[in-house]
Amino acid sequence: MERDRQSELILDIESLKSKLQESDYKVIKCAEAICLNAEMPYDMASLHKERQALRDKINELEQQL
Repeated sequence: MERDRQSELILDIESLKSKLQESDYKVIKCAEAICLNAEMPYDMASLHKERQALRDKINELEQQL
C-alpha cells in the first residue's frame, strides 16, 4: 500500500476514534441515569446508532490497512 494512503487511513481512523470518545460522556450520563432511575438525558437509540456507525467505519478503514 502506498505510504501516503496508509497515513491518510491512519489519520481518518484516529479522527473517528476521537469522535467516538467525545460521546463517551453521554453514555456515562445515561448509565448514571439508569442507576438512579432518572430520566435519560439522551436518546440512547440514536446515540447507539451514531456510535455504531463510527465503529463500523473504523473497522472498515482498519481492514484497508
